[in-house]
Amino acid sequence: IFKLDNYGYLKEKKNPWAFANAYYRAAHRQWDTIRKADVIQFLKEKQLIGRNNCTNGCRTTTLDDIIRMNKLNFDKVHLASETGVLNQLNLECVSFEQVSMSNAEFTSVNLNGVSFDGARLDKAKFDGSSLLCASFNGANLTGAHFSNSDLSGVTMTEDQIKQAYFYNVTMPNGGKSEVTSSMTTKKPTTQTTATLSTTTTTSSTTSSSTTTTTSSTTSSSTTTSIACNSIFRNQIIYSLGFNPISVIVADMNSDNKPDIVTANIDL
Repeated sequence: IFKLDNYGYLKEKKNPWAFANAYYRAAHRQWDTIRKADVIQFLKEKQLIGRNNCTNGCRTTTLDDIIRMNKLNFDKVHLASETGVLNQLNLECVSFEQVSMSNAEFTSVNLNGVSFDGARLDKAKFDGSSLLCASFNGANLTGAHFSNSDLSGVTMTEDQIKQAYFYNVTMPNGGKSEVTSSMTTKKPTTQTTATLSTTTTTSSTTSSSTTTTTSSTTSSSTTTSIACNSIFRNQIIYSLGFNPISVIVADMNSDNKPDIVTANIDL
C-alpha cells in the first residue's frame, strides 16, 4: 500500500485504480483469515474502502471504493472490536458485494450502510453489531445467525428472513424479534403401546385409502387405521380373544369387503 500510495496509484484521478486492485488481489490470495481481517481494517482506516458517509446509518454519498473486494473469498474471517461493545469496529459503508463469507463472524462491528449484495453468508454470525440500512439483495443467508444486533432499515426479503436465525434483534421493520430459526424443531411425541405382534395392510379399490391393521400379544384387541394420502384417520379398536399373535385382512365371505382374521394363543 505504501508503494502504491508513494507512486500515486491510489489518487482519485487513477479511477478505476486497476493497477492497485491487481496488486491487492494477488496479495489477498496468499493471506490467511487473520491477515485478511487485519487488511480489511487497515483499508477502512486509510479510507480506501467504505468512503461514503454513513454516519446516520444510510449512505448519503456515492463514492466508489478504491480497493474493490467483490468476488473475493473471506470464508471464516472474524472481524471484531478490540473493546467489545464499548467501541464497535468501524466498517460502515464498506462494499462486500458478491464475496464469499461462509462461516464468517462479525462481533461488535459497525456495518451501517454496508452492501452484502450477492454475497454468500451461509452460517455467518453477526453479534452485537449495527447493520442500519445494510443491503442483502440476493445474498445467501442460509443458517446465518443475528443476535443482539440492530437491523433497522435493512434490505432483506421474507425468504431470507426465513433462512436465518434471529435473537434479540431489531428487525428491518423496526420491530423486536422473537426467537426465530430457520430450523424447525418438532416436539418429541411419547406414546405408550403394547408390544406389536403383527401388522398388515389392505387397499381399497374404490378410493385412494389404505387400511393398516395391527395386533398385540399383550392386549386383547386389534386396531385398524385408515390412511388417506399418508395421513392416518379413523382408528377403530376391536375386542378379541386372549393374546392375538397374528392378523390378516381378507374377504372371507365373498361379499367384496375385507374381513379381519386373527389367531390367538390358547393358554
